[in-house]
Amino acid sequence: MNKILVFTITSFVSFGAFAQRSSQDTLKSSDVYIVREYQPRISDAFKLSDNPKVLDTIININQEAAYKVKDVQAETEFQTEPIKPAKMKGEPLNKLYRAYVLAGVGNNLSTRGEFVLNSTRSRKWDYGLKAWHHGSNGNVPERGASNFSDNSVDVYGKKFFYNKILSANLNYGLNTLHYYGFDPALYPAFVNENVLDKDNIATFYQNIAPEVNFKTYFKDSSAINSEVNLKFTNYTNRASSIENNVRVDANLDRYFEDNFAELGLFLDYNQFKFNPLVGGVIPEFANTIFGFKPQITAGQDKWKVTVGIEGNISSDTLTDFYVYPHLYAKYDLVEGLLIPYAGLRGGLERNNYKSLTQANPYLREDPLTNNRINRIEAYGGVRGQFSSNSSYNITVSHKVVDNMPLFINTPAFYGNTLVNNQFDVIYDNGQITQLGAEFGLQRINKFNGLIRGDYFVYNLENQKAAWNMPDFKVTLSGWYDISDKLVFTADVIAVSARSAFTINPTEGTDLGGGVYSKQLDGLVDLNLGIEYLFTKRFTAFIRSYNLANQNYQFYNEYNTQGLTIIGGVSYSFWGNRKGK
Repeated sequence: MNKILVFTITSFVSFGAFAQRSSQDTLKSSDVYIVREYQPRISDAFKLSDNPKVLDTIININQEAAYKVKDVQAETEFQTEPIKPAKMKGEPLNKLYRAYVLAGVGNNLSTRGEFVLNSTRSRKWDYGLKAWHHGSNGNVPERGASNFSDNSVDVYGKKFFYNKILSANLNYGLNTLHYYGFDPALYPAFVNENVLDKDNIATFYQNIAPEVNFKTYFKDSSAINSEVNLKFTNYTNRASSIENNVRVDANLDRYFEDNFAELGLFLDYNQFKFNPLVGGVIPEFANTIFGFKPQITAGQDKWKVTVGIEGNISSDTLTDFYVYPHLYAKYDLVEGLLIPYAGLRGGLERNNYKSLTQANPYLREDPLTNNRINRIEAYGGVRGQFSSNSSYNITVSHKVVDNMPLFINTPAFYGNTLVNNQFDVIYDNGQITQLGAEFGLQRINKFNGLIRGDYFVYNLENQKAAWNMPDFKVTLSGWYDISDKLVFTADVIAVSARSAFTINPTEGTDLGGGVYSKQLDGLVDLNLGIEYLFTKRFTAFIRSYNLANQNYQFYNEYNTQGLTIIGGVSYSFWGNRKGK
């Protein structure tokens, strides 16, 4: 069909083209001569030689056209709209109470009391008062009057500045007791009633100690922080022996890049006057210790090293100068689980009448006081945490010590009666090796627990034994809370057998030189407590001491009180407004 159409169109075009090629027309409209019949003829066809062409519409463009863009900054404006800051709602603050009182009473007329009065939350002040009492009639079998009463009152206050704290404290203590370490059956009734009665064998220790402290807390690591502490102590006994002690401590510290530098200074003056039983000049002993301790600490996340020295100058009748190294290093070997550490240190330690009577309250009223010299102590160990609730520490140390105090029995006159019921202090040089281990649990299902054990080896120059000192001791304490209503507490103290000095051949083993060693049995002291919380403010408690009811001797001839049970209540009151 398409071919026929093309042919027809081509023929028509060819015929038209042929007709136009005749330039002369022989036929006239006016004259017509017929010669013969008309015979039509078809002329030969002429083909056009031009072929159709398709014109391409693609235009070639030079791609390397050069152009320029003119930078013009468009002026824009942005109007901010204020929005309210997001608020985080914290946990509500617990209500605090300004006052707390505890009162309890038990067998042997044992009494227990506490009173606390303090401020509540404040950004400017913290102040208060604490009073504490514990007493008993004693009633220790086969011993003299064993009444005792321990009392303490503390008044304190703190003033908070932007980067400083000024604090002050006043302590008053009065402890009364008796030299009951004798058997009344060994003396006539008249002596027991008139010479060795509880008034004549009684004594007391009174302590008055004001203290002031000032400390800075600058956040800038390049700033120098400082602390100054001033403390005065007046310590007296029934015989009017008086000890005055003044101690001033100053400390400076700052960072030098990642290194922490410290300089410690102290001045310790001690004066002891004792009143002799027989008239005469009151003896007086005075001693001054000056010390300085520069050190620097460097470290990173896993390790820390401290290098320093301590110098001491001791002055009384003679002046002595001592220098000791202070070195410490630790390395976190396994991410807090295993941290080995080691160190080397030494120093001069004040021995005065107060410190000696706190170690042994049955000391005579005019002992010799010599300062303890820790010439060198090498120590090391490993510590770490099994988890966030459990930790341990294992340590070993070896000390070289001069003037280590030891307590031995000594007789005292009561009228014309000589009674072997007091202690004197003697000093010896030697070496002490100690191995200790500690394991603690904190807040595991409302349970807290701590156990510690220590083992000692003594090697003395002169004494036959480390008198009244144990070879080992173990302490165990625990606390368990049931539903915030019932709280159980427990303490266990185990102490090994000890050697006591005696000159009586019938009491002990002959160690030579007229010295005999009396064996004091080991002891286990178990204490339990139960507390029930009726409310958060009101509780009732029962506490038992020496549950095994053993009259053991911690010091020779001084049997302890047997089973003691004290019950009582406690109450908190005078609360602040909630959230304040």
